[in-house]
Amino acid sequence: MNPHRVTSSIACGLAFAIFCGAAPASAAEPIALDVQQSWPIDHATHHVQGLAATADTFWISSVDRATKSGYVYRVDRKTLRVEKEERLAIGDQFHPGGMQLVGGRLWIPLAEYRAKSSSTILALDPTTLARLASFTLDDHIGALAADGRGRLYAGNWDCRLIYVLDEKGKVL
Repeated sequence: MNPHRVTSSIACGLAFAIFCGAAPASAAEPIALDVQQSWPIDHATHHVQGLAATADTFWISSVDRATKSGYVYRVDRKTLRVEKEERLAIGDQFHPGGMQLVGGRLWIPLAEYRAKSSSTILALDPTTLARLASFTLDDHIGALAADGRGRLYAGNWDCRLIYVLDEKGKVL
């Protein structure tokens, strides 16, 4: 794992969430991270794409282009053990992106690994990583933020467009 790449991916995702006005809905929601700190995780994480965190848990999304597989991991912050791993792939969509935990849902985009493609936006249970809801968009979504008030902000490849959506996928 390349620490610089992870740090720059995280910084980009945090900047996207701040730009979109996404804010935690309660104290149990995501917290700010000191990006000067590091946490060695003894588990293959492939090419990290996104990070969400609470006081007790990290969620990491990553892509393994060689096997055309996306992943999301739930990591205990005290032990740094991966407690749950879920492979993400829907047809040609295997590239998860930046994600956010809001309102008891982990919102994560899953896209084809190319610009101007398609994506499925997933709402996952943060504990089990089971799919709670999903909808599709006709664009590659690489970053996703939620405002806790029913709106999602989705940035496409290189964030050339930012979509404002409701939680069912309607473009607002």
